[in-house]
This record gives sequence, structure tokens and C-alpha cells, in this order.
Amino acid sequence: MFIKEKFELYTVRSSTTGNYKLLVFFTGLIGTAVLFFIKLYILMAAVLLLFGGLFVYLSIIHNTFIKNKNYYKAMYQINQMCLKRVEGHWNEFSDTGEEFINPQHNYTYDLDIFGKGSLFQMLNMTATYSGRQKLAELLLNPMQNKEEIYKRQEALQELAKKLIFRHKLFSNGLILNKNTVLTNDDDSDKKRKKTLLDTMNKLDEVYKWANEEKSLYTSFKFKLLIFGAPVLSFTMLILSIVRLVPVYVPIVLYILQFIMIGFRAGNRNKNFELVEKHSDTLKVYKSVLKKFETEKFSSGYINSLKNNLKDDYGYPAWRQIEKLSKIWELIANRYNLMHVFVNAAVLWDFHCLAALENWKKTEVNMLKGGLTQ
Repeated sequence: MFIKEKFELYTVRSSTTGNYKLLVFFTGLIGTAVLFFIKLYILMAAVLLLFGGLFVYLSIIHNTFIKNKNYYKAMYQINQMCLKRVEGHWNEFSDTGEEFINPQHNYTYDLDIFGKGSLFQMLNMTATYSGRQKLAELLLNPMQNKEEIYKRQEALQELAKKLIFRHKLFSNGLILNKNTVLTNDDDSDKKRKKTLLDTMNKLDEVYKWANEEKSLYTSFKFKLLIFGAPVLSFTMLILSIVRLVPVYVPIVLYILQFIMIGFRAGNRNKNFELVEKHSDTLKVYKSVLKKFETEKFSSGYINSLKNNLKDDYGYPAWRQIEKLSKIWELIANRYNLMHVFVNAAVLWDFHCLAALENWKKTEVNMLKGGLTQ
């Protein structure tokens, strides 16, 4: 019950801290507004600084509590799942692998390898689409090479002793997928719940996008344009303020940049929407790969897998997925209310598009290897 109590504790703490954040925000806002209207500007600045700092401090604490709450919730679910497996109630697990059932297969249909009450349902502890497909493939086409089987058995013996590592590895998939249930009898508000299978996005369209090279956006001329145009406009704005150039010059330049941003915006948005759609899925892969790559193993087989997840310079796959996640964070700024004006001023969308194309050019091969191994 220790893990469940921790989950409940951090749930209360995160809720309480969230309420404190709202209180500080509105108190600071009202206090700042009152002091502004009575023209006590120095005191207003002090209040703004005090409450702003307190809000940031509470936000950091709040995020820590939420992270801990999600972690203990995931670990509690995993422990419950393991208990059900030990007690023989694994047929309650929500993922049965029924789509892999093939009556024409030599043995899987007769031996209940997939479906309700199947071997797949009992064994499955995957948290990604690729991992789930790999498990099904191993059950459909078992290994024949004796040496390879021995290597895997040695690796499994080592992994069997790493209970905490295995649970933490699985928890990464749950932490990033809110309202996820692992068994069909999980309680509370079924309408808001979804199975882990529901969150596993197939990444085929990401692979297709990654292989569509658009050299225009990585060319020197394009980069010169998206950096040079805003610098020129800003320079003309400064010169117009000091009355060295007519005021219409920066206005015309800004309008031209606004027109540039509108050119083929639909095609550009498709790229951004694709990354957005799979951003959470890629975060799951990143966290799983990071946990795996930073763990120490003695098994030669496992270490060979780890080595395959690095490029020629020893750069790990999770770092490269992290790069893509950071680019997405830049793209997410387009949902800001001021984005329309800032976008035209600095050509923000073009910079994001260039960053995506640069990432595809340098990292795509390692991404595919890391997600399918």
C-alpha cells in the first residue's frame, strides 16, 4: 500500500499547490492593478516582482508534485497488474492482441497464442506500438538459431533480477499517457479512461515524412532569406524611429514578410500537425530508450542492442528524439495569441520548418533504428 499512499499524498499536494498558484496569481493581479491606478508605481513594481517570483516558485513545486503523482500512479497500476498475473487473473488485462489472430497459422490459433486468455495477454508488458508488434512477431515466428536463443536466455536471466528497472521502464509509457488503464476492471469514470493500446500511435506516416527530403528549406539561400529579411525590417524600423528613413519603409517590409508567411501555409501546417500528432508518442520512445541506454548490463546481447542505438559518434537515439521534441516545443508557440504578429516579424514558421528539415537530414536513420529495434 506504500505506493498507493504516495500517489494519494502527491495527488492532494498537487491539487493544493494548484489552488495556491491561482490565489497568488489573482492576488498579485488585483494588487498590481490597484497600485497602478493610485499611481504607486514603485510599490506596484515590488508587488509584481514578489508575486511573480512566488508564482514561479509554486509552479516549480507544482510540476514536481504532478511528476511524482504520475510516477506513483503508474507504479501502482504496474504492481496491480503483476499481482493479477501472479494470482492467475491476467485474463482481465485490456490488451488481448486479438487483431493478430490468424486461423491459417500453423499453431497460434489452436494454442490460443492471441486473444482472450492467450499467451500474448499474459506476457504483454509493452508500452509502444513497435514493441507490441515485435512481441507478436516473436510469437508468430519463434527463433530457430540455438546460439541466439542462448544469448536471449542469458539476457532474460539478468533482466529477471532487475525488477525496479523493468517497472520503471514500463512506467514511462504510462506517465506520458494520462487516464490510462491496464485492466478491464479498473475503477472510476470509465468514460474518461483509455487503454494503453489506445495511446500507441503507429509511426508509419512519421517514417514517410522523414524520408521526404525538401532541400529548399536547408539551402543557404533560404536560411539567408529567413534571417536576413527580419534583420533588414528591424533595422529599417530603428532608422524610421530616428527619422533616417521614411516610416512606410519598415511597414512595407513587414507586409512583404506577412505575405511570405501566407505562401503555402497549408502545406507547412501539415508538417507541423504531423509532429504535433505524434509528439507524445515520441516522448514515450525517448523516455524508454533513455532509461534503457543509461542502465548498466553485463549481458553481451543487451549491450549489443545498446550499441546499435548509437550513431558513429556515440550519440544515443534518445538524444535525437529529444531534439525533435524541442523543435516541437518551438512550433507549439504558434498557438500563442501573439503568434500571428511575431510570425510575420521574424518568420518563425520558416525557422521551425528549417529546423525540422535539418533534423530529418541528420537524424532520421538513427530514429528508425531506435524505434524499430
